[in-house]
Amino acid sequence: MFIDSPLITGSLTSTDQFVVPFGISGSQTTNPRSGSLHLNLTDDKLITFNGNAWVNVGGAAAEEEAVTYDIEYLVVAGGGAGGYRGQDGTYYNGGGGAGGLVTSTYTSVAIGTTLTITIGAGGAQYAGAAIFGNGSNGSNSSLSGTSLTTVTTIGGGRGAAINHPVSDAAVTNQNGQSGGSGGGATGWNNVSSTGGAGTAGQGNAGGNGSPAEDAGGSGGGGAGGVGTGSTGTANRDGGNGGAGFQSSITGTATYYAVGARGGRGYSGGAGNDGADGTGYSAASNTGNGGQPGIPTSIGTNTSGNSGVTVIKILTSNYSGTTTGSPTVTTDGDYTIIKFTSSGTYTT
Repeated sequence: MFIDSPLITGSLTSTDQFVVPFGISGSQTTNPRSGSLHLNLTDDKLITFNGNAWVNVGGAAAEEEAVTYDIEYLVVAGGGAGGYRGQDGTYYNGGGGAGGLVTSTYTSVAIGTTLTITIGAGGAQYAGAAIFGNGSNGSNSSLSGTSLTTVTTIGGGRGAAINHPVSDAAVTNQNGQSGGSGGGATGWNNVSSTGGAGTAGQGNAGGNGSPAEDAGGSGGGGAGGVGTGSTGTANRDGGNGGAGFQSSITGTATYYAVGARGGRGYSGGAGNDGADGTGYSAASNTGNGGQPGIPTSIGTNTSGNSGVTVIKILTSNYSGTTTGSPTVTTDGDYTIIKFTSSGTYTT
């Protein structure tokens, strides 16, 4: 069906108006004049007959300019687990690297875009029966949508666990794993090891292991700094975790993506564990790395913290259309949407 109108001649003033023929796609007149107009309700576009074919107003390739508004976001992946050695607890083990972190302000998205949020889990702690073992890297987080370049942050690298079966002669050091931020390496006699690499623009490397006698493990990297190797007398103190990144996107200054400490060296327990990176906490949804194992029981190293995504928009632009049960709060003129599990937000 279409509604046609007679040929209009003359001129219109600023207060005059006329009705443009309209209908669904394909309903325009089959005998149009050059310059005829038709509002296509299927595509919500104004088309004109150019003498040969119906085209969008402005030319065949013309498209509507999308209506957009700005958002801010913070995307953090899950942190890597800490290393574990049950026989001597934290001794020699590396701290978990933080999940990768990306933040941006004033990013334009088109109205009607569905943003899809995936939250990465923290790397699982070692839970086997052996006296030493590695946990796992954290999982990636992401933010995507048709009008937004996909943001993917990389899970943190796990901290290394020293391979110490029974005899000291059989010990082998292990490297920290690469990730958003890298996991810390182990320390041991006359054996060098390497901290995991961080991802450019998202995090930093874990600390390298020291070959000094009975050296401690190294700290995992954080979004704000590298993990360090062992220190102290004969390098028996564990290395420190890398600092996190402090953001006030939620309205409260909070550290995210902090690297975990390295475990102490042995030699009769003379060493000390290193320090976790600045801003460290064991809270979920921070992307922090997991701490190395502690003495006495299997499975007492910690998993990495899960990731998080936060979107900040002007309250006047907030649509209220979400899935995944995010936490929605306000801060001044802004609405804050915090995802601790996967979900969507439609702009």
